[in-house]
Amino acid sequence: MDQLLAGLNRLKTNRRRFLAGSAAAFGAALLPTAARAQTPDDVLIIGGGLAGLNAALILASQGANVTVLEADSRPGGRIRTLDGAEGRPEAGGSEVGPLYARTRSLAADFGLALYTPSRPPSGMALHLQNRLISPKQWITDAENHLPDDLRTLPPYAVETALMARATPLAAPEDWLTPEAARRDQPYSQLLNQLGGNDQALAYAALSAQSDSLAETSALWMLRRDQSRRQSANLGPVEHIKGGMSRLTDAMAAKLGDNVHLNTRVRALSQDSSGVTAHTYDGKTFKAARAILTLPASVTRTILFDPLPLTAQAAAWAALPYGQATSAFFPIIAPFWEEDGLPPSTWSDSLPGRGLVMANDQGAFLWFYATNNRANAFHKASLADIPAMALAQLTAARPSVKGRLGPGSAFSWANNPLALGTFASRRPGYLAPLQKLLQREHGRISFAGEHTADLASGIEGALESGERAAIAMLI
Repeated sequence: MDQLLAGLNRLKTNRRRFLAGSAAAFGAALLPTAARAQTPDDVLIIGGGLAGLNAALILASQGANVTVLEADSRPGGRIRTLDGAEGRPEAGGSEVGPLYARTRSLAADFGLALYTPSRPPSGMALHLQNRLISPKQWITDAENHLPDDLRTLPPYAVETALMARATPLAAPEDWLTPEAARRDQPYSQLLNQLGGNDQALAYAALSAQSDSLAETSALWMLRRDQSRRQSANLGPVEHIKGGMSRLTDAMAAKLGDNVHLNTRVRALSQDSSGVTAHTYDGKTFKAARAILTLPASVTRTILFDPLPLTAQAAAWAALPYGQATSAFFPIIAPFWEEDGLPPSTWSDSLPGRGLVMANDQGAFLWFYATNNRANAFHKASLADIPAMALAQLTAARPSVKGRLGPGSAFSWANNPLALGTFASRRPGYLAPLQKLLQREHGRISFAGEHTADLASGIEGALESGERAAIAMLI
């Protein structure tokens, strides 16, 4: 046990050492005998995304009887490769960063290959006040009211340039320290202090997941920036061949019949003998312990008996989730050669951005609509979204007409099993909030990317599942 705890402590204090070794150091093979002896007889895992599947695999490897309850008809949670759409685009998490040691280790274990996607020519065409111009034209444009030291930058690059001036966090866990708490403030204030004016902040807000920079924690954004800086020179961002869902499919397949799909949990009750999950279709599942890995946006809809602490329920309610809707179009012909502009499109009036992307299936245009600018898209049916997106793209950039194939769509904003993309933070009390998100409620533990200390997204989800599983084994 001491070996395991020491390893976890080393992970928090030296991420590079962890990456240089292997994520498997915290998996089943190296768990000490003392931990194995304390394995709970059976555990319910609520949610079959990365956090839940990783927790289940670790526990099962130590002899626990695990049952994974997944509400969807497929495993993966917010990992979702659109296998039925042309080009198999990714609607959910897909990027495997150089520091994603757990993700890379699992991919290797399941024989999944990684690759670096090809990149289109750099830059983005600018659609500003219903005018289509190049980034070079923007430098001397009459509507360019950015500060003098930012005027040469296209609008989409302004936020990154401002954050490059910020004093970075030194380590992934520093956002949880008392010293870092003194740096917390509204994100809008930080960007102002770094030299951004009203126009700069307006442009930063257009690409934000949240509806308001003032309602976003600057410390949370410094946490994001720390991760990006640390990864910058360590290698490329890669993808899994065949799509990210191949990883969660493989994880679920290894668990076999222990994964129950189409099983949505409505309530969790517990007493001295264990935990009972009550599903919407009237079934019950019982176990000694449970790990709930749903997004906080969904956790707050679960009925608990007994009720959690008021502060814990308030922590779930306090987390804002990004709202996003996507449409994907295969590229039939390179429309950017027609108008002579960069392939992707950034706009101050469209509800989203038109990003030219590529995977191992080919090139496609991703129309990514976020925050309250895209409310009409968030509320629309998936069948209607491609036509809506194509109409707006064609009006803004006529060269796409006839050069895009039939579109597909997905919306996390109106998906009842997610109710958003990923968690953010409002200003204030980030460390106490994090403790509440990780706090056990009797026999129920909690995981999910919103509870991770060190990583975000895909790696954060795996980290959180690992943490919850190991806590049951020590």
